[in-house]
Amino acid sequence: TMQVQRRYIQRFNDPKLRADVTQNLQGVTPKFVAAMRAVGLDYNNVADAQAAYIVTVWQATRGDYRDNPAQFQAVARQMAFGFSQAGLGRVSNATKQEMAETVIYDAMFIAGLFKDAKTDPTLKRWVANYAARGLKTHFGLDAKTLRMTSAGLQA
Repeated sequence: TMQVQRRYIQRFNDPKLRADVTQNLQGVTPKFVAAMRAVGLDYNNVADAQAAYIVTVWQATRGDYRDNPAQFQAVARQMAFGFSQAGLGRVSNATKQEMAETVIYDAMFIAGLFKDAKTDPTLKRWVANYAARGLKTHFGLDAKTLRMTSAGLQA
């Protein structure tokens, strides 16, 4: 929703960065939704959204954006299992949608910046560090030690 997107954008204190994020999200959203579909994920599913975020962070911290559908789908299954174990089935659909959108916006921001950083080593490091901090904050995972396989995440 636009409300979730506005709250996401307001997290950035710098007005120029806020404007860049706003522009980036508008141009990237349809492409990101298509990219999620291409690896078998649903933009509106919270487990799939979180899988897209986690794999995007993992890729950004390694400088590698080769999409492996099996990895995305395995992480989505891990997220769905975690949600079922935590009782998130009882959470309202609106709350689930907000959770999904929030991580999707961050994944799109990271993916967009990383694409721009291919020829800028300083920006590439900044994106990798930003992504790693977010993963640690949101999920308590260390992106630098996380392993990704076709079976999903391995800490």
